[in-house]
Amino acid sequence: MTVVPAMSDLLTSAPAAPTRREPKAGPRLGHRGQQTRAALLVAAREAFTSGGYHGTTVAKIADRAGVSLGTFYTYFADRSAILAHLVQDSVRGLLADPDRTWRVSQGREGIHRVLLSYLKAHAEDAPFWAVWEEVTLTDPVLAELRRELSRLLIASVTRELTRGIDAGLVRPDIDPESCARALTGMVDRYCHVTFSFDPPQHQPSPQASAEVLTDIWARAVLLDPDLAGSADRGAAVPRPRETGSPR
Repeated sequence: MTVVPAMSDLLTSAPAAPTRREPKAGPRLGHRGQQTRAALLVAAREAFTSGGYHGTTVAKIADRAGVSLGTFYTYFADRSAILAHLVQDSVRGLLADPDRTWRVSQGREGIHRVLLSYLKAHAEDAPFWAVWEEVTLTDPVLAELRRELSRLLIASVTRELTRGIDAGLVRPDIDPESCARALTGMVDRYCHVTFSFDPPQHQPSPQASAEVLTDIWARAVLLDPDLAGSADRGAAVPRPRETGSPR
C-alpha cells in the first residue's frame, strides 16, 4: 500500500528538498531532476482534472509530461502518491497565506477574509478538488490524508473559539470542538456542492458565497455578530462577558 508523508509533518516543518521515489529517502535532485519532477506534477494535475482519478493512468501522466514510465517511477511510487503530493502542495500554499489564518479578535471582518480566500481557491480549481473528493471515497491512503487534514483544521478553529470564549468574544454556551466541526464541515460541503458536484444554474460568486457563510458563522459563535474587528487586524475591543445566558 502506498505511504505518503503525514500531513502534520508537512505542515509543522519547513518544506524539504525533493527526493526520488518518495516517500523513501533518495539523492537530492539537481536542476534537471527538479524540472522533470515539476513537469510530472503539472501533467498529473492536468490529467486528473480532465479525466478524473479513475480515468487517469500513470502512462497518461508520463505521456503528458513527455517522459517514460520508468522516469515516472523514479520520482513517484504510483498514481496515488503523485496525487497526494499535489494535494499537499495545494494545502501548503493555502496555509502559508496569512489571509487564511482566522483570529477571532478580528470579528466578522476576519471570518469574511478567511472564508473568501478559501472559497476563491476552491472555485478557481474546482475540477481538481472534485477529483480529490472522488478519490478519497475509494483510496484508503488518501482518505486518511483527508481525515488528517480535516482534524488539523478542526483543531485550529477549536483553539480559536476557545480563545474567543476566554476573551469574551465568543458565546460561552457553545462546545468549541463540536462547533468547529460543524462550521468547517459546512464550508467544505458548500464548496463541493456549489463549485464542483452540482453547481446551480446561476452559480454564486465566491464573494456572494462568503457573505452568506460569514453571516452564518458569525451569528453561530460571536457574542456580537456585527463586531468588525480592528483595521490593523489587532485585537478588537472585547465586550464584557455576560453572566447570564446569551441571547
